[in-house]
Amino acid sequence: MKILPVLLSTLALVSIVSAQTPAQQKAARTVFERFRMLNQTKKLNTPPARAIVTGEAIAYTSNTQLGPISKPDAFVFPDATHAVTRVQGLSEKGAPIIDVYFYLTRSGSNWKLSALRTLALTGITGMVRDQLERKPKLSPKERDELANIHLLLSLDADLRAHFQRNQAAFARLATSERQPLSSTELTKLKRQLAFDPSPSASEHGDGLEWIIGGTLDNTVGYGYSKSGQLPPISPNEIIWAERLSPHWYLFRTT
Repeated sequence: MKILPVLLSTLALVSIVSAQTPAQQKAARTVFERFRMLNQTKKLNTPPARAIVTGEAIAYTSNTQLGPISKPDAFVFPDATHAVTRVQGLSEKGAPIIDVYFYLTRSGSNWKLSALRTLALTGITGMVRDQLERKPKLSPKERDELANIHLLLSLDADLRAHFQRNQAAFARLATSERQPLSSTELTKLKRQLAFDPSPSASEHGDGLEWIIGGTLDNTVGYGYSKSGQLPPISPNEIIWAERLSPHWYLFRTT
């Protein structure tokens, strides 16, 4: 499978507005669609592609194609000069297999693609998953490990669905700082949610976070914000943050 070799050497369209006019938002979408079509037709190493990239994204145009990607299912405008869009990397059969985040910057009226990110360093995790799935019988500990890996490697859409299916459990997590979980609750919630339900103070906001898993700084998790503020998105730390409810969000880091 060829997917994003530069990095690795359905929702309706969502738009979060911050200091961007409708015309500027439309221009950002147009530039990204142009890039996506050039990628789709294997024309990234052409002058039209080089005209709409900047920074590290210039390196992408040394390839004919990054790999097949879907149309965007989300567009976020964090501030007056930046935009982030989410697409899915596709298998050879066209199935979505990974979320990919493209970052755009604006200078004057011109938008250019500046970076892309996805959850990195998942190779070993995928190998462990494959080994567990091949075993004819799993121990309770192995079943829990496999459930956690599946959640870790999930698309954002699956993480949203997981939250929606388990809202009562997440509501209990939100109170766990002032009403600590009993050992019985810890065991039950870990099995139900497929991650460690013990809370930790948020490094990115004013509430709590729960890390599903990851390697080094490449993590996936859920966050609870007391104020309802989402952490800022950038290609250098939190590569994606998405609201799930007035106070809950999912996030990815790099």
